[in-house]
Amino acid sequence: MNHLFSTERINASVAEEADLDRIVHIQSHPENRDYTWLNNKEEYLDIIKEEGVYILAFRKKGEDEIMGYAYLVHNAKIDSMEFRRLAVMDKSHGYGQEIVRGIQAFAFTKLKVHRLWLEVYTFNHKAIYLYEKLQFKREGTLRDAYKDHRGYLSQHVYSMLADEYRALDASNPVI
Repeated sequence: MNHLFSTERINASVAEEADLDRIVHIQSHPENRDYTWLNNKEEYLDIIKEEGVYILAFRKKGEDEIMGYAYLVHNAKIDSMEFRRLAVMDKSHGYGQEIVRGIQAFAFTKLKVHRLWLEVYTFNHKAIYLYEKLQFKREGTLRDAYKDHRGYLSQHVYSMLADEYRALDASNPVI
């Protein structure tokens, strides 16, 4: 397993086929399933073949079990990365913040993207708090953009640009 990037407590690697059952479990967990789009293993097998896609598996340093995952899509033609998903199992310990900071550093320093962006359900207050704390800017709201068993769901769009990251990085370096 090759580490794509590391933070103080977490190693991030590109997920392999053997990791997908655990990723499906994490996204389907009651604490996560209402906040993320659910894919099955077969869908992930197709997704990981797409150009520019990173399904990341996060493990605490020194441990083998995956404790979280992210789904990123890098569009090199427009120097942009879409941050599609993030879910972690061990909540309230700052792992989500640490992982997002690692993703910011990976996107802006390793891949040299100009824009990192995401969509978040308007009712996902913990994630919204996190993204705003990490200086993502709200661009707008996609009203009733998705529909599931709960009805129509709206999402806020957030982004960060490279110069905003560099200003943040200068005042508060990322690992």
